[in-house]
Amino acid sequence: TRAVTLPERTNHADVIYKKTREIFSRFYQPRMLIRLLGIRLSRFDETYVGESLFPDPADMKREKIHRAVDLINNKFGDKAIRRAR
Repeated sequence: TRAVTLPERTNHADVIYKKTREIFSRFYQPRMLIRLLGIRLSRFDETYVGESLFPDPADMKREKIHRAVDLINNKFGDKAIRRAR
């Protein structure tokens, strides 16, 4: 079991995925057998409460991208648009 607390709240899958990969990379050894891998998120706060009076422009841009992807997927289906691999 490994745990990490992010310095700021997030609802962005890419931020959560990146941190998950970092934790996994530190722990994983070549040829290691893995039986179970899970991710747990906690400490949810109210969404309308702002973190800062001066939001980060990169976070604002990321939020706009996530909202656009959500709108497209809501209109055309869950697989209408996805991240490249």
